[in-house]
Amino acid sequence: MMRPHMAAIGDDLATVNDPFEAELAGGAILGLLAGLEQFDSDRAAVRLVEDVALQGDTSARALLVFMGLGPDRNLASLARQADAVLDAAGVQDPVWADKLFQPVEPTRFTRITVPGDRMEAWLLVLFRRSDEEHGFLVGIDYTDCGAISMLDPVPPSHVRDLVERIEAGELLDDIPTVAEDLDEEQGRVFLDGAIGATLDHWAEEDDETEDDLDADLLPGRIILLGRRLNEAGMVGDPPVHGAHVPINAETSIKDLLRMPLPPKTIQDTPPILQLRAELDQSEPEIWRRLEVPADSSLADLHGILQAAFGWSGAHSHCFVTPFGEYSATAALTCENEADVALGQVLPAAGDDITYLYDFTDNWDHTITVEAVHPRDPEASYPLCTAGAEAAPPEDAGGIEAWQHLREALADTAHPDHRQLVGENTEEDLEPFDPTAINARLRGAPTRDS
Repeated sequence: MMRPHMAAIGDDLATVNDPFEAELAGGAILGLLAGLEQFDSDRAAVRLVEDVALQGDTSARALLVFMGLGPDRNLASLARQADAVLDAAGVQDPVWADKLFQPVEPTRFTRITVPGDRMEAWLLVLFRRSDEEHGFLVGIDYTDCGAISMLDPVPPSHVRDLVERIEAGELLDDIPTVAEDLDEEQGRVFLDGAIGATLDHWAEEDDETEDDLDADLLPGRIILLGRRLNEAGMVGDPPVHGAHVPINAETSIKDLLRMPLPPKTIQDTPPILQLRAELDQSEPEIWRRLEVPADSSLADLHGILQAAFGWSGAHSHCFVTPFGEYSATAALTCENEADVALGQVLPAAGDDITYLYDFTDNWDHTITVEAVHPRDPEASYPLCTAGAEAAPPEDAGGIEAWQHLREALADTAHPDHRQLVGENTEEDLEPFDPTAINARLRGAPTRDS
């Protein structure tokens, strides 16, 4: 029953050159072996190994390599012995065999989320072997105890493009995402928890599962991911079932958990936070330096940022902080931004948060505390003291569209100049003007207005 499938996989394995590509094909073998219950007797394992070894060619050795990595220890031992016999007989091994067992080191663990969505997350995990990076993109369903919902391989040729998309907040089409890097131990706990929750659920399910290609491939890929963690020396105590999920973990990774929000402090004269608000991925950098009282709310800061960048507040927004996600939009599963003071989420110089505005154009900003200083009794706050570059107009289409628009409007020889001049005004290229911004700030809905 299984022999034709094994033979076809062996033929595929004998023709590939890349070790990671071989592992993906071999993962199908591992998945098949993990789902079999026929190896209760030693004789069944012997028959399978004999059946494969009798082919006596490179495809047989390719199959035996992965059978030797399988979950059944007796079968794995027999497969390795058979492979050694074929090697001694002069049967050529697959071209990828030597590289398959070269040292592996972990290089990156990046968690990706959708602002305001606490139901799912993704983890990009990358490894380096033979000077090439490869890895997996692991989807986690927080509503299912953090079990794995998808596990896609990332071959070397796809790594750069995927990393660029993730860093640009574009993992998902038309939905902005936020990425945060985890250290090696945090990544291990996250993955161990996800694998454990998945295996626990499978053990509880009956045998009647839907015929789904991704579901068929998942067991083998989980085995490959687990093997990669072991190869990289990432071994430790797994978390209890579901403890890696941020919304219900009792003891979990600190960066995956919402940190407790510090209490508000009551001060007669709150300090002033000197903030740098930078529009991510802008080149040249579009930024504003703002001075804002520490007791201003995140709702206040939203109005200040809108005035600083010349926007109208026509779109949804969200603040992403180490203490949670905050917004005024009822459609998002965020906490109320009006209840949180800046001093609670940005207490000291060097602290930063993310401000996301317009989930279609994806205007993402990094807000960083440059300094904290006493209030000047002669000054009127909030205040814009420095900055650079014109901000994109509302609905400009995103950072790349805005840069194209700016280049076309400024260059009369640009092929799109005439059309875009007719569709836009000179105000769209209005240079940074702190006087104009401060005039708008006087009308912004803040505590000091």
